[in-house]
Amino acid sequence: MSGTLAIRLAPAPPSLIQAMLGQVYQGLAAKDLAHIARYAQGFPRMAVMLADARLNEDLDIGYLKDDELIESLLWGRGPRNDEARRVIAACALFERVGCYKDRNEEYRFVAEQVCRIDPDNFYRHVVDFRRRGIIDVRGRYIRVVPLPLAVSLAADWWCHCHPERARALISMEMPGNLAEALCDRVAKLDFLPEARELVRDLCGESIPFGQAGVLNSERGSRLFRSLAEVNPEVAARTLERVFGDWSREDLRDVRAGRRNLIMTLEKLCFRRETFPTAARLLLAFAAAENEHWSNNATGIFQQLFRVYLSGTETPPKERLPIIDEALASSESHRQRLAVECTWPDESVHIWEALSPHLSCTHKQLKMIA
Repeated sequence: MSGTLAIRLAPAPPSLIQAMLGQVYQGLAAKDLAHIARYAQGFPRMAVMLADARLNEDLDIGYLKDDELIESLLWGRGPRNDEARRVIAACALFERVGCYKDRNEEYRFVAEQVCRIDPDNFYRHVVDFRRRGIIDVRGRYIRVVPLPLAVSLAADWWCHCHPERARALISMEMPGNLAEALCDRVAKLDFLPEARELVRDLCGESIPFGQAGVLNSERGSRLFRSLAEVNPEVAARTLERVFGDWSREDLRDVRAGRRNLIMTLEKLCFRRETFPTAARLLLAFAAAENEHWSNNATGIFQQLFRVYLSGTETPPKERLPIIDEALASSESHRQRLAVECTWPDESVHIWEALSPHLSCTHKQLKMIA
């Protein structure tokens, strides 16, 4: 009405959220407060719940466990709408969904293949959620906010989805960037047993993500990189099965999917449980190097054996056997990598002098040098 004062509550900036939390949660480190403020995405009550979870050492602070809060965020004081609930859950399955201009085919796919409703009805619900601040528009894309709500809705969908439908969905040919957006969301569900089981099933020998042709493609390797965050052990075993017995010449021909495969191995090397498998594979790719930037397989492999900032939680005594294996190898490329890791500053000068002794371990080699 004319003359009526209207107050619009917009999301608070992360800096304000962090400052508010700092006044109350003085026991949390600044980096934790910054992380919580970023996840809360402008919702103060969300930030408080995440901060409480962090104080209670809850590892899953990235999603909501309060059903009452979820329903309140979705409907406010209005009635629940089951069709609208399906729409917002479907949107939450993806990091983002194309909805405007040349990305219309993405929201139509989600409407027809995930929600199984008419795209016009789907869009009508999207508009309603946008008005309530639950859906945010960024350029041509929409996304569910705040992030913990989106992750909670996605987790609920996967928990109640039949395994056959889950496998069919993630294996579908999707328009635009939907497949990547789906796997990016799945990567945030590592706490969910259903998600881990899904990844295990998708990495079988007869399944696309368990085959070399898919892993050595730009799209397939990118999707696998996200799935590896959900079930690292299965991802490491899959890469070992697919690439473990490849020759140096074969590994040099891995090009389309190489960037994402190396990034995946880097993540797997960080974890103590998957380090041995991932480090051996990374060594094999480094010995068959075909890239020239610093974060190629060679650069990442060498970083693993630095004294400081090694990029892995694995202690040195569990890392050094990889060097011993490389020194004992019959391949000069692997031997030289081991020498470069042992003497990063002098490797060029001492390589020829040490090469006759490369059947030694790294300890014996240090004594010879």
